[in-house]
Amino acid sequence: MTNKILISILIVVVIAGIGGYLLFTSSSPNSLQVADNSSLNPSSSSSSGQAQKTKLADTRYAQYAFLISTDKYDSATQAALAGFTVDRKVLADGTQQITLNAQNPEYQTQSYTVKPGQKLYFIETSMGDDPGGQEFNLGDDRAVIVDSDGYIVQ
Repeated sequence: MTNKILISILIVVVIAGIGGYLLFTSSSPNSLQVADNSSLNPSSSSSSGQAQKTKLADTRYAQYAFLISTDKYDSATQAALAGFTVDRKVLADGTQQITLNAQNPEYQTQSYTVKPGQKLYFIETSMGDDPGGQEFNLGDDRAVIVDSDGYIVQ
């Protein structure tokens, strides 16, 4: 009976990991690219060649965004950050240096400079792939900086 439960859990974790991988592929460290070609790019070009700003709230990722440029996290944010530790240093001018340190050695450290008025959100679309506080799907976790109006900066 115990082996069946372990095999079932393993199958769920593998399926969640494959689903997360298929959902996300990253073409650059500054954007999340998804299967339908929409992304979290700071701006995109219109047909006239002009760059257009994108609000995080207007993307499909808004529901998966967790504010991490604050000194306290709610339980949902803590769950989203499974497998990461966050180092936050506030400089004299109010700028924050925020580093996401992955506990999995296969994952890269991510560092962000968040200027006064900006916010840093951690995007975690599939919490089911991070059981037991560990990070197992390396393709669905990024952070996004937004300006004071909610537009994606980085």
